[in-house]
Amino acid sequence: MSTESLNEGWKTCSKQALELQLLRVDHDNRKQQGQGYFKLDEVAINTVQQELANNIYELAISHQEEIPKLLEEFDDQQITTAVELDAAYEKEHR
Repeated sequence: MSTESLNEGWKTCSKQALELQLLRVDHDNRKQQGQGYFKLDEVAINTVQQELANNIYELAISHQEEIPKLLEEFDDQQITTAVELDAAYEKEHR
């Protein structure tokens, strides 16, 4: 056997051993965690991150739209309150 074929065989065997070890760990974790256990792979992690980023962006946009409205209402209420207090003060001092 040549060194190249031994190296290829070792790489194949190592890869299979790693896959079997991961499957065993997954199986053991599933037994410990129950049916709700699932493994996040790179694709799932990216999907979750993208969905969270979208949710945060949508939340920021909604806040960006709602906060000025609330500030306007607050200012209107402040003005109304100030006018009422001024009127009450004037009424008391007459």
